[in-house]
Amino acid sequence: MSCGTVTLDLARGMVLLIWNKALQIHQLPKGRRNIDEPMLNAAVRETYEETGNPQVTEGRPSTEFLGACLYPDPQSDTKALKAVFYFVATADSTTIPASGTQEAHEKLDTTWCPIAEATTKLRFQGEIAAVLKAVEDVKKTGYTIGG
Repeated sequence: MSCGTVTLDLARGMVLLIWNKALQIHQLPKGRRNIDEPMLNAAVRETYEETGNPQVTEGRPSTEFLGACLYPDPQSDTKALKAVFYFVATADSTTIPASGTQEAHEKLDTTWCPIAEATTKLRFQGEIAAVLKAVEDVKKTGYTIGG
């Protein structure tokens, strides 16, 4: 089981993505949950480790459970499906990411893109749906996106 975030910069209308150099695709930050680790903690930890963004959720409206998606695991030789549980988070896209937070095998670049462009950059339909639902949920709760 993996956990991740759809991290939005509400003021600038941006979404946090990673560029997976090994797979040559944009993805949402996510990763495996440790044994006995709460899903929200895993999502925030993995987002920090993969992006270096130290301020995800701090002092911001965040951590709403968004939903789960299943899709083929691109790093598996089997037809295994990957289950990912996503949470909405917020952060400031102008924050300088910390360095050295990724594991040795991870080859990821952090990128922020306008929310409208995420649907064309992300490869997996489940991730696209997660971004769209996050934006919809944020707007329904009265928050403004992009000033």
